[in-house]
Amino acid sequence: GLFFPSGMGMIFLNEVSCGGNESKLVDCLSYQDNYCQHNSDAGVICQTQNDSVCLGGVLRLAGAAGNIMGRVEICINNQWGTICDNGWDNSEAKVVCRQLGFNNSYAVAVTQAGFGAGSGRIYLNNLFCTGSESSLLECPRSDIGVKYCSHRNDAGVICIAQECTNGTLRLADGMDQ
Repeated sequence: GLFFPSGMGMIFLNEVSCGGNESKLVDCLSYQDNYCQHNSDAGVICQTQNDSVCLGGVLRLAGAAGNIMGRVEICINNQWGTICDNGWDNSEAKVVCRQLGFNNSYAVAVTQAGFGAGSGRIYLNNLFCTGSESSLLECPRSDIGVKYCSHRNDAGVICIAQECTNGTLRLADGMDQ
């Protein structure tokens, strides 16, 4: 391919056509045939959201190479901020990993600014997730805006994907594998 090396093995989807509202690539219209070759493998380049524009409740990881670990940052009122690690454990980490699209992943909580101290506002503190929520904002917590926490206590996560299931995607052979 132009940006990435060709894949190997079976080709599962061909002539994929999505409307834009599908939650999985396998939900899109596609064909499976024996005429497609690996020199036609599809690839993607994912761009992170512009720092100046963000949607409320959206998460991102910062402070580490790659896209499976980092300091958790959340957008509130169109501004990125961090999360205090008071009460931060693997239940909160599981919600973060799920919200970032790591379904069926092992989630490990990282405390005490393990991925470096952030800057700006610290938005959330004292989260009490069960681990089944689909968003951090669904978890019981203190009010938004933290008064008694510093960036030395920024929360982070490591999301480790489990084995694949039908419809699971992964990125391969790119800069942030």
